[in-house]
Amino acid sequence: MSLIILGVVITIIIAAIKGSRAVGGAIIGVFLGGIVGFLLRPSANLVGQLPFGVVVTRGATLTDLDVLFRGTAELSFNYMMVGAIIGAVIFIALAKSLDNKHAATAASPSPSSVPPTSSANKFCTKCGTTLGPEIVFCGGCGTRRN
Repeated sequence: MSLIILGVVITIIIAAIKGSRAVGGAIIGVFLGGIVGFLLRPSANLVGQLPFGVVVTRGATLTDLDVLFRGTAELSFNYMMVGAIIGAVIFIALAKSLDNKHAATAASPSPSSVPPTSSANKFCTKCGTTLGPEIVFCGGCGTRRN
């Protein structure tokens, strides 16, 4: 059963990543943050940390004296949810920064698309001052570049 759930989760993650980095990042962040929150959950007195099934149900399945651990189960569930939310926010931010970085590199021209400057225009024809490729007028004498 857990292999089926794992397969479904992996399929959802792959589909989300192909669709949008932010959605994929959110899904991955929710799972990883939930796992971290589960691992950092508080422990109950004399018992230690409660099992996953008890935490996920917030202690609803506890009976008899185990009902005393319901508060710890609810707190552990809250740790999982906070971890999932923080994980989603972090991974969405990472995905957005990757998208911005990718957009910036796509917008910058490649070296092959920049026209080469002729060596005749690197210096002023009147005074010989070195000119950059974007300079229109010579800074030394004010002559317009050819």
